[in-house]
Amino acid sequence: MAGTTTVGKGCILGGQVGCSGHLTVGDGAMLTPQTGVASDIPPNSLYSGAPAVEHKQWLKGSAAFKRLPELLSTVRRLERELARLSERRATAPPS
Repeated sequence: MAGTTTVGKGCILGGQVGCSGHLTVGDGAMLTPQTGVASDIPPNSLYSGAPAVEHKQWLKGSAAFKRLPELLSTVRRLERELARLSERRATAPPS
């Protein structure tokens, strides 16, 4: 806990939670282990990750992270296809 961080009543902070200075963790908030807090946390909320985000958003991001190589490959393939179609359209005779 850095600076003047204020932790509200009934908060649960997992191990290795870090808070930068001059912020407030609202009453009843829960922070999962290794959460990095850089801004105020609302009361009665659940946050995870670094930087801290709502836990549901963190779960979605974690699931997407596993698919990043596949998604990157798909995006590159689509970019090549789009470039090919644009080139074909640019060189096509006017109709």
